[in-house]
Amino acid sequence: MSLVEKILFLGGFVVIWGYPLVLMLIGMQWFLLVVDALSTAAFFMTIKMFLCTQCMNFACPLNEVDDNVRQASFEQNPQIAKAWGRE
Repeated sequence: MSLVEKILFLGGFVVIWGYPLVLMLIGMQWFLLVVDALSTAAFFMTIKMFLCTQCMNFACPLNEVDDNVRQASFEQNPQIAKAWGRE
């Protein structure tokens, strides 16, 4: 992903999770604010632990695949390796 794509990707998360936060702060809904913050943290912890470590989208900024697994994937997919410049 290019820098602009990463900014847009992470900006989307900010819009999706930031919009309700602003409304809860304005409405002084502290319990919902805490529940939302905890569920958002749990969401990111869950995807980082279980999904991002196995994802084949190597361009994603959240990708946590081990370099050995990534290299093995490139060895099995020479066209992808060529596109990534890892011939």
